[in-house]
Amino acid sequence: MAPAGLLIPLIGDGAMLYVAGFGWLLLLFKTGMDNVLGVSLRRRMTPDALFGRMNATFRFLLTGALAIGAALAGLLGELVGLHPTLWLGGLLLASAFLPVFCSPLRSRRGLPGGPAGQPAGPEPAQTLDLKRT
Repeated sequence: MAPAGLLIPLIGDGAMLYVAGFGWLLLLFKTGMDNVLGVSLRRRMTPDALFGRMNATFRFLLTGALAIGAALAGLLGELVGLHPTLWLGGLLLASAFLPVFCSPLRSRRGLPGGPAGQPAGPEPAQTLDLKRT
């Protein structure tokens, strides 16, 4: 669904407004699915004692990247214009799948802890002694 990002810069009058809106709807659906899958995978791969730290770090990096991206998009929109900036954003959104596509995550068929193709059951409680050095 990531290539639907290339529909957004087509925004205009008439039917093109609906084409761009459909592209945006597909991207929002994809983002929601990615969030659920990503959090589920990170939850299963992170020990209980470190989950809060991992989640806080991930959220900090994500919201920081969103703020920097928004500032850069505003600057580019001012310097080069709206449509070139929209096309650049559309290209970036359309290529966002490439890191995952080229990674070992692509071949994963289940969450850690369970057989491939079946939901993973609860793992035994893990403890982390932070006092021990």
